[in-house]
Amino acid sequence: MSPDVESLSIAVKRLQRENSRLKRLAASVLVVIGAALFMGQSHPTRKLECESLALLSPDGSMRATLEAKDKSAQLIFYGSGGKQRLKIESDDNGEGIELKDDSGNILATVSVALQKPGELSPATSTIAALGMPGGPGVVMGATKELAVIRVADKQGHRTWAESSDSVPATGTR
Repeated sequence: MSPDVESLSIAVKRLQRENSRLKRLAASVLVVIGAALFMGQSHPTRKLECESLALLSPDGSMRATLEAKDKSAQLIFYGSGGKQRLKIESDDNGEGIELKDDSGNILATVSVALQKPGELSPATSTIAALGMPGGPGVVMGATKELAVIRVADKQGHRTWAESSDSVPATGTR
């Protein structure tokens, strides 16, 4: 064989070995990428456990809290001044929602008190829309046996009230 053909033959064999090495490397890379994609398809269960969680605004002020204490859980939203504006609470005695103004005065409430076995007090539901503290407002309450509605004036004195037990049997007044 001539020296040109021999050096050409050696170069071809070297290129074949390099080509074979590159193919194995590419196959290995594809296997690793495929395995990573396959493992990435599983959706692990994510769980955060804590007794209290605070939500802060970008300036660091408190905007909301979620807390579990004793036998109750509550979610509280705060206004821009850091005052409580909305509170949702649930405990062994019932559930409630409370809305307040910037001064902390209660504007409205919705609550349900649960009757416990062996207790005489019935379950009650209450909705209250209030004006200023001790001022005008409407309060509606209901138990299993009775419904009541009450209206108060600016001084908080009852101006009108009615209950379901005072309504005639025909339902008209």
